[in-house]
Amino acid sequence: MDTTGPVYRDVKISDFMGSWLTKTGYPVVGVTKLNNRKYRLSQSRFVNKPNFNDIKTLRKRWPVMVTLRTERRKVHKFMMSGRTKIVSFNYDPGFIKININSTMFYRVNYDLLTISGIAEQLEADHERYFTEEDRAGLVSDVLTMATVNKCPMSYAMKMIRYLPRESSYMVWDQALTKLSSVAGSLSNRTKPLFDSYMKDVITKQQDST
Repeated sequence: MDTTGPVYRDVKISDFMGSWLTKTGYPVVGVTKLNNRKYRLSQSRFVNKPNFNDIKTLRKRWPVMVTLRTERRKVHKFMMSGRTKIVSFNYDPGFIKININSTMFYRVNYDLLTISGIAEQLEADHERYFTEEDRAGLVSDVLTMATVNKCPMSYAMKMIRYLPRESSYMVWDQALTKLSSVAGSLSNRTKPLFDSYMKDVITKQQDST
């Protein structure tokens, strides 16, 4: 990837602002790992409703300012105007984190391979690569995606498995807010299992402080 020179040099401010001011809603950026050096990004409108399938609504797109940090601590910034974009690296980036410090106005929906890489690092040392804002965004995004059936709940549980070692109020605020929504969407059969899981997580967190 080339990140030299002005990052958004081809962007017309009028076109960029026009899209964001005239369209309702905001995007979710999907991340799919194709191989160790290539990812596919896609965008659609985020809809906070499970099983929403209005194709015309979902196919809306925005000019998205993508900020990306790799496990190698390299930062990349670029504009994504189309529905999809292939991101290729001339090195093995390890895991990648989209939306550095969660400053941009879009959700991120990671595939299992990408979640696994992030989750592994969160469990090893959650503060080494991820800021407090990064972690809050990761937790918020994955639980939101699970709530609206855009990713399996097992993916979300993998991402938040590290929470017993988390001490940030910001992260726990996001986690508990989103988890309450998750609990409300569960069936009578699965809710007791979820409640037991969350009790175990919170107990471990309290024991570690």
